[in-house]
Amino acid sequence: MRLSYTKAHLQIYLIEYQSLLFYCAHWENYSTFNYKNQYELKLIGNHLKLILLSHVEQELFCIKLKNKATICEVHLNDLPLCSIRKTIKTTIMKRKLLLASILFPAMIMAQNVQLHYDLGKNRNYITTTFEMFKPDKWGNTFFFVDYDYNLDANKNVGMSYMEIARCFSLGKNSPLSAQIEYNGGLLAFANNPEYLAFPINNAFLVGLDYGWHSENFSKTANLKLLYKNILGKNRYSFQITGVWDLNFYNRKLTFSGFADFWKEDNINLEFKNEYEGYTVKNTKFVFMTEPQIWYNFTPNISVGSEVEVACNFGSVNGWKVCPTLAAKWNF
Repeated sequence: MRLSYTKAHLQIYLIEYQSLLFYCAHWENYSTFNYKNQYELKLIGNHLKLILLSHVEQELFCIKLKNKATICEVHLNDLPLCSIRKTIKTTIMKRKLLLASILFPAMIMAQNVQLHYDLGKNRNYITTTFEMFKPDKWGNTFFFVDYDYNLDANKNVGMSYMEIARCFSLGKNSPLSAQIEYNGGLLAFANNPEYLAFPINNAFLVGLDYGWHSENFSKTANLKLLYKNILGKNRYSFQITGVWDLNFYNRKLTFSGFADFWKEDNINLEFKNEYEGYTVKNTKFVFMTEPQIWYNFTPNISVGSEVEVACNFGSVNGWKVCPTLAAKWNF
């Protein structure tokens, strides 16, 4: 945390997020600044207090200002405390992510469940997705789980797939993180009389993630360069991934998604015509992107669409486009 003040102005920043939390325009003998009914900054005489507003008001810190006319920076460990030194060292440090998550809930922590109706050719089934993103003092964790309800006339689950990735920050203010990741799942076919499920090859990835965000965290983007080991197929492969989450119009409109390009040896089928049927193609590279657009009625309820654009993915040779109609609940 950084505190800067002059004779007439006061500013408090969170260094990690480089975003303005509080601003008090004028010094008075008693001055109060309320931020979204969540925090209250009080200047009483030459004492500055930050209070967390909840069911019970909790004083987070109290600072005695010695010289209002001097511009300065005060680092958290150097703050002159009055009577609650332990509050600074324990409550503030432990609640640092809480402060940011309240200010930037969609960017700092996210859990949601999505319902998609697939409009792609010969698809017309429902997919559910549960995903979570959670940061901590070491970095962040992200995972999602997909279920396709496309097996037999009862629309039982025909495919289950998950990815989980862990990023470890390479420095407090560094945009770089080290990433490890696992992908895998199961796939069943309706024409198999016993509905046996076949594994989607386990894949293990490791590499670097470069992150970017706008000043207020309404827009974020990541670029990942990863080594990929697809067990039983490609031991020495790679994957390049781009991820984005862009919010507009006071977070009413969200444009998000990912794009993956990786090396994988596939045997794909290309349909010629009803006389020739399918021909077999050997491919070595796969591209997939799934951009999403959401209109956020409330912080919890969103409706929108996803468009899956893939090349040489699964058993399909060449390009395939599959749009969806979707709804999302944000926890």
